[in-house]
Amino acid sequence: MKRILALILVALLLLCGCAHGEPAPTTASGEPETPQTTAPEADTTLPSQTEPLPEPEARWEELPCPQGLFDVDREENPRGNVQILYSDAERLLLAEYSYKYSQEDVDAGRVGDGYLYYTDAFRLWDLEGGVTAFPVSSDAQIVSALPWEDGVIYVEYGPWSEDAGVTWSVLQTDGTASEVLDTGTAESCYEIPVLFFSDAIPHYLCKTPNGTAVRRIRDGKAELLLEAEGCYLFNQRGVAVESNGTQYCFGTGTTPDTPEDLLLICDSEGIVYEYTLRGKLMSWAVTDEYAVCFTYDEDDCYYIEAVDLATREEKRFPVPLGSAFDWNRMKGSGTACVLWAGAMNYRFFYVDIDAEQLTELPSLSGAAYLDSMGSGQFCHQRNAGGTPLYRITVTS
Repeated sequence: MKRILALILVALLLLCGCAHGEPAPTTASGEPETPQTTAPEADTTLPSQTEPLPEPEARWEELPCPQGLFDVDREENPRGNVQILYSDAERLLLAEYSYKYSQEDVDAGRVGDGYLYYTDAFRLWDLEGGVTAFPVSSDAQIVSALPWEDGVIYVEYGPWSEDAGVTWSVLQTDGTASEVLDTGTAESCYEIPVLFFSDAIPHYLCKTPNGTAVRRIRDGKAELLLEAEGCYLFNQRGVAVESNGTQYCFGTGTTPDTPEDLLLICDSEGIVYEYTLRGKLMSWAVTDEYAVCFTYDEDDCYYIEAVDLATREEKRFPVPLGSAFDWNRMKGSGTACVLWAGAMNYRFFYVDIDAEQLTELPSLSGAAYLDSMGSGQFCHQRNAGGTPLYRITVTS
């Protein structure tokens, strides 16, 4: 009878345990098993090995320049040349220059400071059509110009003097007459404003006594968009800005004589983000996705620093380049970013921000001009003053 009562009691205890939860599982040896509270089930949908990403490629295509695009009257202008100032997917803007000094001046050492050429005309090449000339007859070597409306907008400047510096003007020409849109002064011809597009509107970056300003052209007039007081452009670099057609950026320092420690990222409404540089700025670019900087530190190690334009996420990673790459320039086009570097033997690199690496691409010697044509394409003028011209298409 006692045995039957004991069996009934055990059965009741088991029923109570089932009512309050499953009994703790045990191992084969009878020891309690440690609960598995965080381990997920194995994902059997993922491949066992990640597929390697395709290597970026660069395709070089020589542009079929129309007859007369680079013609210069060598009898009247034996040392003249033609240089690209702007490029996009549909057109190129070039300037025709005449050398300021005679050979006697050169031999006697009478060559002055600053730019060495006059500007005779602009040449606008529609890649699907012909070439339109816009005579300007300027005493300055114009280095900043954009195609605009039915003509060209450009930055003119006068002779330098120790007391007054340089007077500059932003002008618009249709080839027959020029209209002054804005004027100002700079300490030298290397510190005059630089033109660029943002939302298809001409803007220009310029120095101010208290820092830096961006102005734009609207309804035929110049207006102030932003003024960054206490943010100075580095004197040794001059005025430089990079744009992807919407966002643009430029480096500033705490004084005109200190290297840049801040990258200002802007759009047509003003400053949208201030990025504190961790290295010393060498060159920079803007793609559709990132503001990208090429920097170095006190140990002469090189880095890529980048800011995601949408999320403001910041990245920094080292790149294995040596001191031979102190001369460099960086350009963005669409989602592609390239670095052209080297003092004599130029090398061409694709900058992959997401993969945090540089990939060397095939290149040609010479780099008189390199700029964006949009959608991963770049325009390259191999030799200053002439052909050949190339369209570089970069794919990743």
